Amino acid sequence: MPIAVDIFSGFLGAGKTMLIKKLISEGVYEKDLAIIENEFGEVAIDGTYLEESCAQIKEIYSGCICCSVSGDFKKAILDVLENYHVRRIIIEPSGVASLSDVLKVFKEDVLKEKLILGRIITVVDVSRFEMYRTNFSAFYKNQIQYAKTIVLSRMELLKKEQLEKVINEIRGLNASASIVTTPWSEMDGQMIAEADENSLKEELVKKMSQNIRGMKKVASAVQRPHAHDVFDTYGMNTLEIFAENKLRSLLSSLKDSSAYGEVLRAKGIVHVAKGKWVQFDYVNGEYEIRESKPYYTGKLCVIGTGLKKEALAELFKR
Repeated sequence: MPIAVDIFSGFLGAGKTMLIKKLISEGVYEKDLAIIENEFGEVAIDGTYLEESCAQIKEIYSGCICCSVSGDFKKAILDVLENYHVRRIIIEPSGVASLSDVLKVFKEDVLKEKLILGRIITVVDVSRFEMYRTNFSAFYKNQIQYAKTIVLSRMELLKKEQLEKVINEIRGLNASASIVTTPWSEMDGQMIAEADENSLKEELVKKMSQNIRGMKKVASAVQRPHAHDVFDTYGMNTLEIFAENKLRSLLSSLKDSSAYGEVLRAKGIVHVAKGKWVQFDYVNGEYEIRESKPYYTGKLCVIGTGLKKEALAELFKR
């Protein structure tokens, strides 16, 4: 059976090692774990911080993975496979490594039958986003573009408007990655680790597709319809902190089809107060709100017909 490999990328000082330690300490990774740690320089340092994790550490230094993809990196992986009893491997490339070059290694015949890529996480220090993007564009953008999950660090140093601007620019570089916008201290490691597996839109579209035969008003106009051809969807990530009474008012507003289109279903998880999160479900004019654990970002999805997406965007930004 192939061994899963998780990659933690991120520019210099973004917080990769700190994130790995958090996930290990909170039980995301259990026993039989190996970490391949790559330093750019003459002396490996980060490996010493990981030793207390009880993982087996394999260090590469005096160069970066991107400079030795056919040499030390591949040798280190093969050494771990041959000499360590592991169920999973974590790879932490140097902060100046190109993530695309790291991923290419796993396409080589000697490795692709033995390994399977799992999480591909890039940590982005939002407080230095503009500086690094301007001065180290090629490396920096590459790490964002090839990630499956992007975890933000040092968010507390930016105002909400500044943070939203950075998130929009990140989304412009990578439209498909999940972006973790909730501070690490407010959520458990498992939620971060599973961020790329969560999609409210996909979940709701699937449910609507399963129920399509029972929706005579819509189905009668189309023979053997496909959900994507019949329904409109609108989804968004949000940094908003909603007052609970305001959230109730927003959900009640969805009944106004002249303003927002025919909303059939909505679901979301949002921040409502410091440290408090709620999950909501809306179906045909009725809604339920219940407490939830912190999520990796506030997000919501609306499904219906003839949705007025600009009006929905404005509604949830009030």
